[in-house]
Amino acid sequence: MKKSSFLCLSITACLTCAAQTGEIGSGMAALGNGISVRVVTKAEPPIKEAEALRLSSRYAVGAGVLHRYLVDAANHTYFGYDLNAEPLSGAKQCRVAILPLTGVRIDAHDAAGGGSASASSGGGTATRMDGSYRAVLLPRYPGPQVVTDGDTIALDLLTTPNGGQKLVDYIDISCKPSQAPESEAARDLSLDDAPMRISNPAVFVNGTPVPGTAKAAEVSGSLTWFYFPGTGRFILSLTPRSSQGFVRAGTIKGNVISFRFAGGQYQVKSAVTIVATGQTWNLYVLHDPLFRPTSGLPFGSSTRLEQLISNH
Repeated sequence: MKKSSFLCLSITACLTCAAQTGEIGSGMAALGNGISVRVVTKAEPPIKEAEALRLSSRYAVGAGVLHRYLVDAANHTYFGYDLNAEPLSGAKQCRVAILPLTGVRIDAHDAAGGGSASASSGGGTATRMDGSYRAVLLPRYPGPQVVTDGDTIALDLLTTPNGGQKLVDYIDISCKPSQAPESEAARDLSLDDAPMRISNPAVFVNGTPVPGTAKAAEVSGSLTWFYFPGTGRFILSLTPRSSQGFVRAGTIKGNVISFRFAGGQYQVKSAVTIVATGQTWNLYVLHDPLFRPTSGLPFGSSTRLEQLISNH
């Protein structure tokens, strides 16, 4: 990949669209090896009107690797990185390396905001790129480093020539320790034991109904999930589960689930009260972008995350 004058010429125009809070997008993914990541992209210092930002943010996940990239359709450029991570045995630590982007295929339709993108599962073999798009290198790619569960890596994506304005990814790392299973012991009742019950759900994205989700079916469990074509699956929990990559994203109130992800507003309305107490609860969400349903229903439930992850 060659460096481009985009770094010097286009960063000011792009960043003048960023929000007053500085945050212009976020995403999360489980890497399939006990490690999950959450990426928050910020403009520093904050500037106005994030909704006008012309960058398309994309993610693809392989075995232990996150392919993270952004596409600038106006300037026909793309930039990003591979995050490779592996758990370290016996500790809440993992080894992380951030390397130049590989394995991503973008066609012209995708780059303009539609279509699809994919990545090689191992991240080692580049696939065809549209010839009209130029790759842009990041200012630097950190070498391998050992991080502890909950650590955050700050990575500069773009910067103005004078360094006065930057686009930065903040990467939160969740490392699940590798250890032998223990025999089950007696424990107190927790919210994991209080199931969510969802009946005949109606699903909405940004206020628009999603076709085919309101079916005569009912699910119940401490974990429920919903699949959205083109976005993947969202796994929902009443308990934080931060070590498994869940983040607080919304609420459950009465018969309505509401949460936000990557600028979208998602809502599920059940025909019955979802949690028996009926009060308002925080909702924790894990994004599973590679999931595709194998049954006719685009939603389901379980009592254990391992059952969900191992079944796709």
